[in-house]
Amino acid sequence: EKDDLLLRLSLVLQQLAKGPGTEWCLFVAVDLLNSLPSEKTNCNDLARLNMRVSVIARNRGIVEKQNDLLHEGLQCLKSSGKLWEDYNLTLSLLNKVIPCDRDLGYYDKATAAINEVLANAKTLDDKFIAKVNQFMIKRDTTRDYGTAIEDGLKVLNLYGYNIPLKPTKADVVKQEMKVKMALKNRSYSCLAEIPVQDDPIFQLFAHICECAVFNPNQSHERLLTVLLKRLILRVIDKGMGKEFPSTFMALGLTELKKGKVQASTEIANVALLLLEKFKSEKLIYARTKMIIINCCGLHLQSF
Repeated sequence: EKDDLLLRLSLVLQQLAKGPGTEWCLFVAVDLLNSLPSEKTNCNDLARLNMRVSVIARNRGIVEKQNDLLHEGLQCLKSSGKLWEDYNLTLSLLNKVIPCDRDLGYYDKATAAINEVLANAKTLDDKFIAKVNQFMIKRDTTRDYGTAIEDGLKVLNLYGYNIPLKPTKADVVKQEMKVKMALKNRSYSCLAEIPVQDDPIFQLFAHICECAVFNPNQSHERLLTVLLKRLILRVIDKGMGKEFPSTFMALGLTELKKGKVQASTEIANVALLLLEKFKSEKLIYARTKMIIINCCGLHLQSF
């Protein structure tokens, strides 16, 4: 039978995909399996294979194919009637679907996946990616940066940060002193010693800061300073996420607005130094370097 032949062929292709230059075998294999009736496949195994190949597609820059594969995996689980039977598998898959849909502007699909997670996830940590992307979709669709800041802070404060929407001067001084103590009177360049650590909360910090920088209706200088100082403390404690160099540069922009060119330049130079840790993240690397050079290009050191 044709279906059985395609199933055997897909298994052979998966066995062949074990050396360099053989990734194409996995693309063909997963497409063959996705074309089969659900009763011919193991839905959990096929969902995992779709996720595996979606990573290869993303690394090759084929984002639409990545998205298609993730949704094929999701549809496989839905068709089987076992969407949440394997809780960790489904949560992992949806947590990949959500940002991929949002990045491509598929906001309705992303929102449906977000609602699915929020209705079924068991813990606050399990809901984190859904909540962050819910905030980001609202920001992207309304361009209401003020409300977006409030929404982002609500999510952040669920994790015990307790950052006020309108910090006082005393709040700023308190955070500045904490950072000085954590740095042990060293310059920001010592942050280059901190190891890289994937940390999803970095993305939330980064996007709230972005809203504060670009909100045309209100200055958020104190809020931005408090956010960035709290982020520096987290970096010192937990390690550095890939969003940190660009977000750290926002501190340089606040110093530049105050007329503190030397302080701004120091921060920009450190941001460039930190950015070298993330050369493989080509989009982030190029975007951050462009921001730094545009802001402080004449005063920078070369690394």
